[in-house]
Amino acid sequence: MQIPIFRRGPSKISYMCTRGNIALVHRTQGDANDQPDSFLTPQSNVLGVPQTAIPYAGMPVQYLLTPYGMVACIGLVSLIYVSGVDTKFDEEKEKKRLIAVFARHSLNGDMSAAQFERLKLAIEYYEEMSMDLLRDPTILSTVDWLRRGGLGKDWNEEPQICHQCGQEAFSVTAGDKTLLVCPRCSE
Repeated sequence: MQIPIFRRGPSKISYMCTRGNIALVHRTQGDANDQPDSFLTPQSNVLGVPQTAIPYAGMPVQYLLTPYGMVACIGLVSLIYVSGVDTKFDEEKEKKRLIAVFARHSLNGDMSAAQFERLKLAIEYYEEMSMDLLRDPTILSTVDWLRRGGLGKDWNEEPQICHQCGQEAFSVTAGDKTLLVCPRCSE
């Protein structure tokens, strides 16, 4: 015996098929019934015959359709959002913003293109760099500043005077973390 799924009215029904005939109608019988159904089901209403059954496979979908399932789904999405998935996007935006500060100084002639490229690489790859292998003090300071959380949203750039050479420099400050960049001392 086969168990076709067929349409009867607006719903889909799964019944055991007891007999089919040449007129392409099926006599069905529910599992809990002793007698066949009083109606015949035309072949055009048969949607298909299941080939494989996976026990409990539909339970997650059934659960998500309940109010508790909806709340659980919304809670899971909220947890993912709050957990910091979106902070990577913010960090990339802040990296670009910091690189733009150095680019402006390079384009204005305040720092060399080579120094800008070194600082840009330090910003892009600071997480993978070993501090022990860095020799340039400006790059070392930049990587250290970034690792201590200097790339937060509330950083700003300010003009400064370099403590070593007494020339114009600039600092990038985030809270109590300050990165001083002197274009002349780091050449």
